[in-house]
Amino acid sequence: MRPGEVVTCVKYFSVYAPWREDSYRRHQTYVAALKARNVQFVEGKFKSKPVRCRRCQLPYTTHEEKETDVNIGVHLMADALKGRFDRALVVSADTDLNAAVRHTREETTGQIRKLILSRHLGA
Repeated sequence: MRPGEVVTCVKYFSVYAPWREDSYRRHQTYVAALKARNVQFVEGKFKSKPVRCRRCQLPYTTHEEKETDVNIGVHLMADALKGRFDRALVVSADTDLNAAVRHTREETTGQIRKLILSRHLGA
C-alpha cells in the first residue's frame, strides 16, 4: 500500500463442500473469522456431476465448483463501474479471471492488479 491509502473492502469468494464434513466445518470456522474482521463472503455453489469410472464403468458422483470465478468478475466490474476503488488487487490461481481483469481495466479508470498464486503453494 502507498502512504495515505486505505483498504475499504475485502471480499472472499469461495464455496462450501458439505459432503466433506471435516473440511466443511473448518471452512465455516474460517469464513466466520473472516466475517468477524468485516470481510465480505461471496458464496458460489457446487454442481453434482455423475460420471463413470474409466476402468470399471461404475457410476459415481463428483462435484464441479460453479459461479466463483463469475462472481469475482461481476463484483470486480460492478465495483469499478461504481467507483468503489482506486486500486484493486485480485488474488487467485484461476486463469479464467484474466479476461475479467483485462476487460475491467479497459472499461474503467481503476487500477487493477492480479496476483497469481500457484495451486501448489506450500507443497
